[in-house]
Amino acid sequence: MIDHAVAERVGIAATRPGPALSLGEAADAVGALRSASRRAVGYVAEVTGFDDAAERAATVPVFVVDRSGFIRANVQMVDAMVGDGFDAGVTGADRRATATGLGVALAVLASRVLGQFDPFGTPTDDGAAPFPSRPAASEAPDGRLLLVAPNVVAVERAMGVTPADFRLWVGLHEMTHAVQFAAAPWLAEHLAGMLRQVIADESAMSGTEDLIRMVGAVARTAWGRPGASIALDALPEPARLVMERTTAVMSLLEGHADVVMDAVGPDIIPSLAAIRAKFNARRRGRSGLDRLVRRLAGLDAKTSQYVQGAGFVRTVLDVAGRDGIAAAFATEDNLPTPAEIANPAAWVARVLA
Repeated sequence: MIDHAVAERVGIAATRPGPALSLGEAADAVGALRSASRRAVGYVAEVTGFDDAAERAATVPVFVVDRSGFIRANVQMVDAMVGDGFDAGVTGADRRATATGLGVALAVLASRVLGQFDPFGTPTDDGAAPFPSRPAASEAPDGRLLLVAPNVVAVERAMGVTPADFRLWVGLHEMTHAVQFAAAPWLAEHLAGMLRQVIADESAMSGTEDLIRMVGAVARTAWGRPGASIALDALPEPARLVMERTTAVMSLLEGHADVVMDAVGPDIIPSLAAIRAKFNARRRGRSGLDRLVRRLAGLDAKTSQYVQGAGFVRTVLDVAGRDGIAAAFATEDNLPTPAEIANPAAWVARVLA
């Protein structure tokens, strides 16, 4: 369906350069981010109670990448999620056009994303290359954690926050995702299955424009932040309904991670309150052009996911504590629906009653 080489080439060519860093600054950022993510595992376990899952997540490889590395990883991840068997009737021109759309979308994301947990990625056996060309279908990877160093540095500089605190804060969010997927080992395939269901719907595959639109939605979901963007709104109803279910799951994951990263408290991250206030203000204080770009890329939907998902998680915690949240990760049937994300009491009544 997608010409991977074209997607990578377009994405990397369209990506803006990151902040200027000396070799020493770059080395410091890489080491600090890797260390922060490892430190974060214990704090995530303490907050969530997912001790066994945190122990498994502690073995996940951590890759500190640049913007080009983020693009390469996400092209691979979309490929792993989509799989083979959906290329009937797709011409070479379709594959190149779809790849171009994917590459442009990833170029936008590559300058904004701070980190990401990829539940489908795995390093090569010898550990020499962080990004394999294409994982074999028979592999069962444990995932990989990606931290985009230039973006972390750019944001912490722009906000004027303490780098060590901010890097641990980011590590907490992304490592929470690693723990979530370790706690629910069926979750990655569940999400991929919903995306394949979108692709299998013939109404979503009527032409090249629909292919590009659908792959854009898949890319945002693979990145972990799908939403009611312009591209998603334009999908045919059957595909849109599946994507809305996927969005509900991602709202749970993002909201849960947002709650965890703030729950460690000032004893662990002394400038936590300042970081959260400045980060939220940064999300709101965008130019008109940037707001349009964020809308097209689904980034505004990401922000609403954080807010709505965190509200869901906090409500469940108030009602049923950590065991209540753990129930959401127990089975596919326990995942919240789109309506339940907006109405946590309905989920509590269905799952915990």
